[in-house]
Amino acid sequence: MLLKAAFTAVCVAIVYFRLQSNLFWNLLAAVTIGAAFWRGRWEERSVAAVITLAVLATTTVWFHGAPRARLILPIDAIETVALIVIAVRSNLWWPSWCAAFSVMAVLNHIVFIAAPQAIDLWAYWSGLIIWAWLGLLPLVFGVWDAWAERRVSGLHAPTNPAPADAIRR
Repeated sequence: MLLKAAFTAVCVAIVYFRLQSNLFWNLLAAVTIGAAFWRGRWEERSVAAVITLAVLATTTVWFHGAPRARLILPIDAIETVALIVIAVRSNLWWPSWCAAFSVMAVLNHIVFIAAPQAIDLWAYWSGLIIWAWLGLLPLVFGVWDAWAERRVSGLHAPTNPAPADAIRR
């Protein structure tokens, strides 16, 4: 119960603080992260926690200073390391994709910091948006896969099913 309340508060914070950016991504992230905590395996829950913390940290940096690549790079780098650790420990394929897209976002920051005159600001931001979307989609698949696995194995069934000869009302 406490986990659901904490998760709800985190989702509300994500949607509230990030409304100035892509609303659809925020809603998809909130629903996916909620589903990951509710029905996910350890991989889904871990990746959802990492993404949630990264989004909240990025939003905090964003609102307390100018959005600069040098300030957001350490957050994305920590997120990348955490996602790589999860991918290495997991026997599923989709955490590797989350980690790979996070690596691409970090490379996007590094290239922009190294040569800001060579890369247009529009291209930099477009790259970050692309990597954010692509980094979220494997988690969406992972949550769906965990839900399907539970459904097939019967873990979603009621804990006290009625006997076969019981009268249904």
